[in-house]
Amino acid sequence: MIKFVTIAVLVCSGLLLPGCAAPQSEQTSLFPDWNPNVDQPIQQLEETLAKLDQQQRKNYTISNVAFLYDAQLYILFHDFIVSLPESARASEIAEQRNWLAQRKAQIHAAYSRREGGTLASYMAGQASIDATKERIAEIEKKMDGVSKKSMQVTPKGAPDG
Repeated sequence: MIKFVTIAVLVCSGLLLPGCAAPQSEQTSLFPDWNPNVDQPIQQLEETLAKLDQQQRKNYTISNVAFLYDAQLYILFHDFIVSLPESARASEIAEQRNWLAQRKAQIHAAYSRREGGTLASYMAGQASIDATKERIAEIEKKMDGVSKKSMQVTPKGAPDG
């Protein structure tokens, strides 16, 4: 069993780590032909959620919507990190960890405001969705900045700025 785990770790490290270290000019995604898109299931579930009457079904559906937004953020953040120069990655990862802790606190606070009642799960799901949508917008804005910065050409002899 130990040999299998060791081999699995080595194989995964060999597949994933080289992509993380690749220079920005060579690569912007580990798998350029694999682009999962969760927009359609999010839209379908949000439409379904708007039509539901039973609170238990609403709670279940909003949880699934929140999971999909989280997956969307995860994919976006991965693409963002890979697009950055290695020197900028650590600070962005630290910022993301802090944001995750803040979101967790927001979700807990939303749940606690309803004191665990039937609306508590729904409110927690909505808090997660709202926070995650905001973070997606922030990361997209950062990605636009990285794209614009990488497209700028500095004339020879001019200082980088």
